[in-house]
Amino acid sequence: MNTINVVIIDDEFIVSETLKSYIEEYTPNLNILSVINKPNDAKEIISKLKPDLIFLDIQMPILNGFELLKSFEEINFDIIFTTAYNNYAIEAFKVNAFDYLLKPINVNELQNTIHRYYLKKKNNPLFQYGQVKSLLEKINTPNKTERITVPEIGGLTILQTSEIICLKSDYGYTDIYCKNGSKITSSKALKHFCSLLKNHPDFYEIGKSGIINLNYISKYYNEGTIILENNIKVSVPRRSRKAFLETLQIQ
Repeated sequence: MNTINVVIIDDEFIVSETLKSYIEEYTPNLNILSVINKPNDAKEIISKLKPDLIFLDIQMPILNGFELLKSFEEINFDIIFTTAYNNYAIEAFKVNAFDYLLKPINVNELQNTIHRYYLKKKNNPLFQYGQVKSLLEKINTPNKTERITVPEIGGLTILQTSEIICLKSDYGYTDIYCKNGSKITSSKALKHFCSLLKNHPDFYEIGKSGIINLNYISKYYNEGTIILENNIKVSVPRRSRKAFLETLQIQ
């Protein structure tokens, strides 16, 4: 079986290193050329290395996986998506015959996906080249993220965005308060989640210290205090109050 040269693209270091270790241990015919954690660097590296296959995360800040693909004039590599994305995206993958891995990645699923990939490649060496444009037209880069991957020290948690009440900055970490009363502390700074949720209509950034889910606002006091579900309090900086009140009137 011929060696397949691979590039991994995922902004989460832990996720990409886990996938790399699984590939090296369980899929010996894959040769990893590069692991890319900065999406903005991906196009240049791919153009230089010319991999046969990329493992591509969708949900990345600044430049997501679909936007990266759109930046190429010609797609001359195959793609396996790695995602915690919503069902609409997954259905589009299926319709267009793209393989995908759901996070957190499972070794057996990785092996099964690679097996399917080899079978498709054997029967039709160019099976994906004409399908990327069709996929991008169908998917149209959804702007409402339904699930997010939350990096923690020692692991990952996948959350439904509808379950998140708010996110608060905590000295380079982020505390995420959930509807069920739990609090998750992420090893990522708040700006990471600002990027992930910037196009989500339910979330609003309160200065540089927090993000709230507008659906969970119970009360607002004129001095700038928001009361959220589970009696969570968030303060709105004076300079941001006018814009926030205008947002509330739109809802």
